Amino acid sequence: MIIKASASLRNKYGEISKLAHKTNEPIFITKNGEGDLVLMSIEKYERLMSEIKLIPHLVRSEIDIENGNYITYEDFKKELNEEYEDKVAEDDEKYEV
Repeated sequence: MIIKASASLRNKYGEISKLAHKTNEPIFITKNGEGDLVLMSIEKYERLMSEIKLIPHLVRSEIDIENGNYITYEDFKKELNEEYEDKVAEDDEKYEV
């Protein structure tokens, strides 16, 4: 965990920015000895937001699995092949292959 005083942010912004990018970890900024802010690179923030947005989908998937609402890999492959064969047949008819 990286902790810096607010004065460091004010006086050494470039150094702290490089540190945030290099470590790809949040930097905790204190004010008067107490936690005040968290600073992170935009890349880290965007990745974190993507992960947060993924959580509800993962939870829903786990619930579906617990309730038996899923298909096996073998069944998925079979359905995909059947759908693909139908599309190929449609294209063959459409283009008279």
